[in-house]
Amino acid sequence: MKSEHHFYKYDETPTKLELFQFTTAALFFGLGAMSNQTAEAIVQDAQARTINEHRDGLSSNVKRKMFDKATAETRRLKGTVQGNADIIKALNKIENKDDFFAALNRANKDMNKNKVRVSLSPDGKAIFNNAHKLDVNEIGNMGRADRQQLFSKYGPAKVTTKMRPQGYMHQLFLALEHQMQVLLTSPFTSDRRKY
Repeated sequence: MKSEHHFYKYDETPTKLELFQFTTAALFFGLGAMSNQTAEAIVQDAQARTINEHRDGLSSNVKRKMFDKATAETRRLKGTVQGNADIIKALNKIENKDDFFAALNRANKDMNKNKVRVSLSPDGKAIFNNAHKLDVNEIGNMGRADRQQLFSKYGPAKVTTKMRPQGYMHQLFLALEHQMQVLLTSPFTSDRRKY
């Protein structure tokens, strides 16, 4: 008994060569996308390890809390991979991380009151509301009234999204996933046989 697969739209039977070409193209495309996903995972793991080493080097939980707050906002604004890259660059530029996050902590109550968000810039400075780059030592050395006045001028932060959409590879992976679903549900790939 011979079985035939038909293209229902054109009523044509695919040749063995066409089936082979389609299968190999899908295989290579899938492997290429997966290897890029794997490379992205390796980069993210290395970044996380480096960032955690810096975090663990801070002398108190209060400073680690400010570290977490600033790094989370940086990732929210830039996405995971680019945000982590900016965080690592910033941490490498900051001479004394304990002093840096202690100064941020001194300003934390005023930032919260005015709904100001802080992120890190690659040059080792703090960015307030993703618009105002300042030296943290200046902020930490200001009096409370001056900080309040400054942050009331900046705040509140305009937050429209919780997380920046993922990068190119994520979008490519979603497109590939969609195409695979289309292929799996198309009449060409269904297991319908004529006898």
